[in-house]
Amino acid sequence: MRYIAPEQVMRDRFRNGRKPDWHTAILCFRDRSGSDTLVRELGAEPLGYKVLWGMDECLTHQVEISGQLVGVIGRCEWGGPQTAILVEELAHLGVLNVIGLGMAGSIVENLPKGSLVVAASALTTDGTSRHYEGFPSAHPDEELLSAAIEAAQRLRLPFRQATAVTADAIYRETDEVVRRWAEQGAEMVNMETAPLYAASSRCGLRSIWVGHISDCLVGDRWDGWDANAEDPARATVKLAVQLLEVMAERGTHTVCTRETFRPYRIEGLRWWATDEWEEAYKAHKGTWPHTTWFPEDLWRELYSNGYRYCSLLVNGQGVATAGLWPRTEKVWEVIAVGTGPDFRKKGYGKAVVSFVTQTILNAGKVARLTFRKGNIPMERIAAALGYEAR
Repeated sequence: MRYIAPEQVMRDRFRNGRKPDWHTAILCFRDRSGSDTLVRELGAEPLGYKVLWGMDECLTHQVEISGQLVGVIGRCEWGGPQTAILVEELAHLGVLNVIGLGMAGSIVENLPKGSLVVAASALTTDGTSRHYEGFPSAHPDEELLSAAIEAAQRLRLPFRQATAVTADAIYRETDEVVRRWAEQGAEMVNMETAPLYAASSRCGLRSIWVGHISDCLVGDRWDGWDANAEDPARATVKLAVQLLEVMAERGTHTVCTRETFRPYRIEGLRWWATDEWEEAYKAHKGTWPHTTWFPEDLWRELYSNGYRYCSLLVNGQGVATAGLWPRTEKVWEVIAVGTGPDFRKKGYGKAVVSFVTQTILNAGKVARLTFRKGNIPMERIAAALGYEAR
């Protein structure tokens, strides 16, 4: 039991009925100048009322991109605890994606000031991340990481993928501490990336952090913040804007409720229990010629984090699969939909999606299904079952 939850705290905040319907939110971990630049580049408008804990209404803007509302939250300058609070509240609002825009200090010689960086992972050594992530590192959403890379390539911006570490106390970044971080694989340090990734993962949001190197903690001195680092700062903002465009082009996000659902039933559908890995492995042997079933350790890890998987069996053979992910307290997602190449165009994919959707709706949740634009089979399945674009 949690004593304090976002729904309790936010209930009174939206008593008047005003609540944003953001698809994506940008958390700008920059000062007033950096936040204002982002707002101008996006053409975002003030929202006009308070949304998030500790963020005055003057720091909250929104903009519509490709028919979807994006929230822009400026001056998120206070590190891990603030980042986690914002992620928790954004998840409660139903936000799907979070982009972190910030700066970091390099702790390795080959990552100079001014470099554009995308955080490909983050060490969970800080206090906040440990409340959300039980592993040594946290990671961005793979699709958003791919989209960020594509965005940088479109703009022809040189960039680096790097591993971040999050500092709790910037005035206690000693050479010994920095050396230990580097030995663990970190290449840059800031105050927010690990909590952003860890809290997003736990709360069911997709997240990515992009930014630039503002200072260096290498050798026997600190090469401090450059007041004239306007070019990399602007390039980072352009990267974030381009990332939003790539995301809009790539993704189709749909939801299904009890009112819209049109079930499709077929015999042979079943859920797998945690201890049925071996049976599931044998059932799917040969279904996908070049792909094997989940490794057992990954299977158990996924199940321990709330994931569940089902299959459609035909004469004992697993011909199609799908999964369930309890993304948030209100929204559960249909994931990992696949049909063996020899069993397609028989309605099996629609059957497993329907089966998972029914389970989600029976639990009193909203079902969500996300797929790439242009995936015609998934578009047809979603439409047939009553999923609607969000």
